[in-house]
Amino acid sequence: MFNLLKELYDYAVRENLTAIPGFKKRTVDAYISLDKDGNFIGIVPPESKKVLAPDLGSTANGTQKCNILISKAEYVLALGDGNTAVKHEFFKSALKEASEFEPEFCVVSDLLDDNERLENLRTELKNSKFKSDSAIGFMIDGKPLEKFTGYYDWWQKFRKEQCGTSVGNKVCIITGNESSPVATVPKVNGLMSVGGHTSGDAIICFDKAAFCSYGFKQGENASVSEEAITAVNAALENLIADAPVHAKTKFVHWYKEPMKADYMKILEYDCAYDMFDESDEEDEEDTNSLIIDKSEVKKLVKSIRKGEKPTMPENIYYIMPLSGGNGRIMVRGFDEGRCEDLHNSIKAWFEDMDLVRIGGGLLSTPKLFRIYKRLLKFSDKDNDIQSRIKDELTGLDNAIMNAIIKGYPIPDSAAVRTLAQIRSRMYSDTKSDFVKYPDSVCCQILKVWLIRRGKKMETCVNENYQSDAYQLGRLFAVYAAIQKKASPDVNVGVVERYYSSASVKPAFVLGKLASLSQYHLANVAKVDKGAAIHYSKMLADISCKVKLPMPSVLTTEEQAEFALGYYQQCAEIFKPKKNTDNTENN
Repeated sequence: MFNLLKELYDYAVRENLTAIPGFKKRTVDAYISLDKDGNFIGIVPPESKKVLAPDLGSTANGTQKCNILISKAEYVLALGDGNTAVKHEFFKSALKEASEFEPEFCVVSDLLDDNERLENLRTELKNSKFKSDSAIGFMIDGKPLEKFTGYYDWWQKFRKEQCGTSVGNKVCIITGNESSPVATVPKVNGLMSVGGHTSGDAIICFDKAAFCSYGFKQGENASVSEEAITAVNAALENLIADAPVHAKTKFVHWYKEPMKADYMKILEYDCAYDMFDESDEEDEEDTNSLIIDKSEVKKLVKSIRKGEKPTMPENIYYIMPLSGGNGRIMVRGFDEGRCEDLHNSIKAWFEDMDLVRIGGGLLSTPKLFRIYKRLLKFSDKDNDIQSRIKDELTGLDNAIMNAIIKGYPIPDSAAVRTLAQIRSRMYSDTKSDFVKYPDSVCCQILKVWLIRRGKKMETCVNENYQSDAYQLGRLFAVYAAIQKKASPDVNVGVVERYYSSASVKPAFVLGKLASLSQYHLANVAKVDKGAAIHYSKMLADISCKVKLPMPSVLTTEEQAEFALGYYQQCAEIFKPKKNTDNTENN
């Protein structure tokens, strides 16, 4: 934990993210604009929704105090009684005190003391359709109050008086320097999408007696200086803002030294084998609204594909999945390693994922979202995939991530889920142009799973692969192709009727299909004798590779081999003639 905090602190210093203690990026919905004489100009929107402003932390969540300069409209304009009125008086009193150090603040302070002008502001706010809980601030001649600097020294003293501090100096666990520890650690924003609190979440907290010892109070139990924790929080908010949501966490990552080639961005982008080829398998909507520089991703993928070494092999990467819970930051894991190892792991992932595309060429390596989607139970109406991923893939998501980043095997449960997805899609899919084939991403997942179990799976069809299940999958593909050739307009064919059974209990089904194929071949021969001969030779060649008796039940591993045998044989049957040589070379 200490190493984690120190690395975050170093990142904040390196990126110049260290903010002034007592300030925080806060949301502002609107500004009340005044001229230098205090005349009302209008209610204007902010240039940015997040601004650096004074912040009292958890103290502002009590019943008597609130943040100054920017706060809820009900506190600023006294839109209620009770605690709201108390907080309004605090806001007004603090602003009047600050005006002794920043004279421009007198303009606002005088306005809040004038009941008639204050009532006019309430009317203007209501007409502008802002709510009482909207965060508002003030502008004087177009300059927001928080942009003034003359009140800074006063604010530091005032804040410590309001929040309180621990007595005496202690060694900061982040920097190792002696300093007065903060009593409570300020909160970090940005985790609401993964269970975080609206007011933020703390990376260190002591709200339970079990977290305290030796008579220490609150932050004395793990003392951190205000300067250090402010830097850590700034780093966290910066990293969280750019982090994608993977299952139930924000996938936070960074590097020890600045690095333009961000390996983790590869996980958010479909990486084609030939990065000059812009075509992707399908356009699946991902709710991660990340801005990704695809040119940089392509450049990195090309370098990995070409076998080039990483530009900074000794650099260190850090990965830290985060979520929120009851106002606390939940660190779901922490991993670090050399960029060279990460480079090699992703290269291995690309190679293991490589699979021929139906119609020629190779498939893209799918982004993480598309992989997770295939591990869900199949549904024709998936309106909220991310919620389902959060609910259904807990634990499995981290295992997939480790398979990519560390080169670990894929869990067996992923293969079971993928096979179920294939069977469902094969039954419900409505493709009619070619013989139906298993979902390509599912097949890529199964290929990696098999390879990391010691199986030597090829990118294209492997006629000599010694597995009855694989050869039976190939055989099933030929049966389906023959029927399609004989009856091109059939709505429910061999695949829809028999794939699920054949992939689990082949002996129960394939004998019947062998008989049907002879009937279909006879029909094919009437219109295309060459095609009938071609398919007959294909059946004979594959059949001689299957040992008898035919297996009655296939294991999970054999079902995966069956699916890949079927898919790769389909790719072989329907490959474009003009690309025959290139495909075989691949």
